Amino acid sequence: MRTVRDAFTAFFIFVFCAHAGASVIDGPFTNPFNGDAYYLLSADTWTNSQAEAVAMGGTLATINNLAENTWVFDTFAPLRPDPGSNLWIGFYDPTLNDGTGAQHAADFIWASGAPGVYTNWSPGQPDNSPAFGGEYYGIIQSYSYPGLVTSDWNDNSNTASGGSLDNGVVQVVPEPAGLSILGLAGLCMIIRRRNYR
Repeated sequence: MRTVRDAFTAFFIFVFCAHAGASVIDGPFTNPFNGDAYYLLSADTWTNSQAEAVAMGGTLATINNLAENTWVFDTFAPLRPDPGSNLWIGFYDPTLNDGTGAQHAADFIWASGAPGVYTNWSPGQPDNSPAFGGEYYGIIQSYSYPGLVTSDWNDNSNTASGGSLDNGVVQVVPEPAGLSILGLAGLCMIIRRRNYR
């Protein structure tokens, strides 16, 4: 009876997770600059997209230089199903209500924990526009909009860009081969222990 219940629970979790929140719509693509795997997510909020990225073993993309920014934009902007959406990246401001100027810009950090050295803000950004209820999440601007440059960054609210949800770009750093083998060996040991009880 227990194995039937466990199988049903696992199936329920799989079905629920597969249909909740953001999901992969394309990828993986290997970035030639770092060897990491990247995926495009369905349109959703920044927080749901980041949660999906973490569930996949990564985070929303960290951009370290112009070459990476160009690669992410050139790879994923043409794949967006909605031409009115942008690309979520892992740059965000965890400090709410921090104004619209230099302090807001200085508060942005990478979800991956990487140091925030490189930025590619569009002129006048990030502006934390109160018209959108505060903008604390980074995007790569992927469609033409007055005053914004495509492939540059903009700050956005969690839910919308001009009424459309945005597509997350997930970055997954591959584990070194040795660690994957050790993890598999550990899993085998756990399964053996359970079988001998």
